[in-house]
Amino acid sequence: MTNKFRITRLDGIPFTGWLVRLYQGRLLLAAESFADSKYDSKEDALEAAVKWRDAKLNSLSKTHGLSLTNKAIHVNDSRNISGAVGVSLTTNNGRPLWRARVGRGSGKVFYIKTNGYKAAFKKACEYRFEKAGIVSNKKLKPPEPPLWLINWAILNKVSL
Repeated sequence: MTNKFRITRLDGIPFTGWLVRLYQGRLLLAAESFADSKYDSKEDALEAAVKWRDAKLNSLSKTHGLSLTNKAIHVNDSRNISGAVGVSLTTNNGRPLWRARVGRGSGKVFYIKTNGYKAAFKKACEYRFEKAGIVSNKKLKPPEPPLWLINWAILNKVSL
């Protein structure tokens, strides 16, 4: 069976065929249509659409960090300093924490004052991987603490 990821069937007038659309977030990066009439059959048009999609994803992986998996396109966010998707360093009412997000709106926070910088990062990664069903043997190290966090630690007499 053909993987129809990001490929939509359009049966109508005046166009009958396949439409491929590739997004990064809400930004449309590429789109192309494949008419049945141009490729002689529905199956041939689908085959051309799949080949185009795969070639385009390959080129976009180099420029935009997109890759095709069996579930979704994963975007490498340049703002992510943790190295773990869904794990971010942030604050809540001025208290620094590592946040592990799983899906929209769900997740857990690990406060640095309570757990320590490295332990909070480790717990956030473990929580994220467990809830997302990810088996990771990758040893993630927390990034160097940013200057704002170092200043907070000095003011609050907390060791990082």
